[in-house]
Amino acid sequence: MNFSRILILLFIIFSFQSCECNRKNKDNSSIDNIDVRQYEESLLEANKLYLEQEHRDISAYIHRKGWQMDTTPRGVYYMIYYRGDGYIPERGDIVRFAFKTMLINDQVCYDSEIDGPKEVELGKADIESGLEEVLYYLPEGTKAYVIIPSHLAFGWLGDVERIPSRAVLIYDLHILKVIKI
Repeated sequence: MNFSRILILLFIIFSFQSCECNRKNKDNSSIDNIDVRQYEESLLEANKLYLEQEHRDISAYIHRKGWQMDTTPRGVYYMIYYRGDGYIPERGDIVRFAFKTMLINDQVCYDSEIDGPKEVELGKADIESGLEEVLYYLPEGTKAYVIIPSHLAFGWLGDVERIPSRAVLIYDLHILKVIKI
């Protein structure tokens, strides 16, 4: 099931809910009679279908690249292709890293060769939660590929600049420096 089919399914579900709501309003002249539980279940089912499709897309991408990836407890995929021997970051440390951020179709969104390296303090929520989570696994000097599911990246809104709504992000990271605090 591709993204357009998921959108069609969502449209059908919402249309059905809207029709049910209108029928109840005509019968009882009250919007209070909406079956909230049925509406929530429909939304949960649609989101579940979307996440299943996203997982299949990520798995196909990993297979296409021939990568052998590990995952964090929350579902961020990563593969270290060069292990550094520097400090391993901890909460409160400052991590400086070079990066290339891509979409699952390999379109480059950001590149530190153009935008400059990024520097973040872990635990301050200055970056996407999935990216912060994986930084704890990457010692100074390490190079890794990272795949972040949309709900751990920029979610429904995207970043309002170069990353679209509900985008899976692929990072090519190089941990340049870990500054212990």
